[in-house]
Amino acid sequence: MRLPALLLLALFGIRIMLTPSPSLASEAYLIHPAPLRERPSAAGRSVLDLPRRSTVHILETQGGWTRVETLGLRQGWLPRQLLDVPPSHGADLRPADPASAHLAFDGHRRASNHALILNLALGREQAELYGVSENREPAAGIARRMGVPDGNIHFPDPSSLTLEEIRGAFAALEARIGEGDRIFIHLSGNGTLAQDGRTCSEALMTRAGEPLFASELTRYLNSLAEHSQGVFVLIDAGRRPTTGALPGRRFLPAPGKLACTHATHHFDSQFPNSHLQLILATHPGQPAFDGPIDGHATRAIYQCLTAPPQDNFSLIPDGHDLVACARGLTSAATLQVAGNGALAPAPSLPPTQRHTASPGEMEALLNKLHAQRDSRRPLRVRWQRSANGGHALSLPGESRGHLYVLGLAPEGVQLLHPEQAGQAKLTPGALIDLPDNAPSRLLVLLSDAPRQLHRAGFRPRGTTLYVPAEHTSLHPFVIEMVLGDVDRNCLFSETRHLGAERRIACSSAYRGTFVILEDPKTSR
Repeated sequence: MRLPALLLLALFGIRIMLTPSPSLASEAYLIHPAPLRERPSAAGRSVLDLPRRSTVHILETQGGWTRVETLGLRQGWLPRQLLDVPPSHGADLRPADPASAHLAFDGHRRASNHALILNLALGREQAELYGVSENREPAAGIARRMGVPDGNIHFPDPSSLTLEEIRGAFAALEARIGEGDRIFIHLSGNGTLAQDGRTCSEALMTRAGEPLFASELTRYLNSLAEHSQGVFVLIDAGRRPTTGALPGRRFLPAPGKLACTHATHHFDSQFPNSHLQLILATHPGQPAFDGPIDGHATRAIYQCLTAPPQDNFSLIPDGHDLVACARGLTSAATLQVAGNGALAPAPSLPPTQRHTASPGEMEALLNKLHAQRDSRRPLRVRWQRSANGGHALSLPGESRGHLYVLGLAPEGVQLLHPEQAGQAKLTPGALIDLPDNAPSRLLVLLSDAPRQLHRAGFRPRGTTLYVPAEHTSLHPFVIEMVLGDVDRNCLFSETRHLGAERRIACSSAYRGTFVILEDPKTSR
């Protein structure tokens, strides 16, 4: 017989409360290598050189400096902007600007997330494009909102971005990432049309007048997507010259014999990998903007991620949602999404609404959870009758991981399996019995690492657990199911430095599929 879910959850909660855990209230992590100084001044004598990601304990703050103690019990001062504070702590270190505080301390940054921000707009022969240099901060803000720590946001010097330097930046990025990492890439500058062999192709113009062709960029992006959980790309450039009073902004003609007029190869072509999403400032053959100020795409996406609209914004905003939001914020309503638009760049966005989610929103929530799965590893689940004639699910014997079976009930998201915390680990070849009142459409997730039911907000109802359909209740559920473990060893350790066992324990990846139950009384 099943024990009442209330008793099981209560016992589990008691065990959690009695389990000691180290306090993170005074801990911080160093974003960049820096000297530990005797006094709060750049002129202070260096006590010790600390490497990137050093752990320190915060003792006090004074202006722009923080006094810390290292794990080796050495004390000294560090610039406060170099300290990365764990989630929900370090309020005294928050930036003074509320907008930057909202960004920098969103609580879901992890070392397995990376960003590369490339500004191709500068060159000796070119006037700097108005607005392009201003894209650096909103682009960094997008990266932070997507969970990238400051130490993993790379800004190559725009003045030295030749084609070879760009290639080197992509090679360095690929060397840094580990299996299952998430990546944000931002490119801003001048678009162009240039001859790539016998093909007229879209390209980005470097400062030296060399085109970065769409075909070359596509190769880099597809290569990164082969090993990542998600690659999210924003290209803020024109795809033809503007007309009227502002000719040429965000678009430059290719030099000499490279010039052509009708592209057959576009930035949004040839993205077969389902872990890749591309947002472009405009559709093919259109300028990057219609108004007097350019750079709309970057600033609009930034605003949608930091101050999303109060209505009609998804519980898990994907690429289509962000583009729709950005179109509503700018006169240049031409933004386009390519690749897998169903991926969610920032699934940890706080809810903008407090009302109960509609049945349509709840259905969309399960669909979007399914869309974030690791599609490289299909999940095979078979429905069959249980021993008592009810519903049961079976998985192939080689399946490994932690199994969660979700359905929709009038109250919210219902958890059909496991019946209690700690029982999600799948026994190979086991038959999963389902309750008689199971909904007919189920989302089955098999995660590499376990999810914490109490942290996801599940509540008892009879013999099952559920998450209420209110937006504020569904937010922690989405974070737990999509992002997984927030243990500090997972948050602050780069995937490439983890051993095989720890890498699986820190993985946020899951496999997923929908199962439609038949009526066991009528099925044959």
